[in-house]
Amino acid sequence: MQVSVEAALHRGNLLLKIIPMGIFFLSMALNMAFCSIRMLPIWSMAVGFPAGGVAAWLWWSFASTRWQIWAFTHVRNIRELMDLAVKDKLVWPEGSWFGRTEIRTRAQRDMLQRLAVRMEVPDEVRDDPSV
Repeated sequence: MQVSVEAALHRGNLLLKIIPMGIFFLSMALNMAFCSIRMLPIWSMAVGFPAGGVAAWLWWSFASTRWQIWAFTHVRNIRELMDLAVKDKLVWPEGSWFGRTEIRTRAQRDMLQRLAVRMEVPDEVRDDPSV
């Protein structure tokens, strides 16, 4: 099943931007709610807010690899996809220190290396003279 670059980026925005922001804001809201009803002491906000950021980053670290594997297997022009994903700040540029925070299993690393070979293949351009 082929998916357009735009559809893959839309899915990436959902998985790698919207869900982590939801995790972060939900953890902040829950922490404030529990503090307001005195279920937690007020100083727990100093722990709760950074914990929400860590939880959101962990989600991104796992989901980023899964999205890349899905996108590489479903999108024809993966070079364009990765260029736009970096520009859209879905993934970090190749060689970036933050890119090392992606959590990958050995099988996922091997799969990405096999799929990355497709980046070197130039995209097919077909000119239809009947148009």
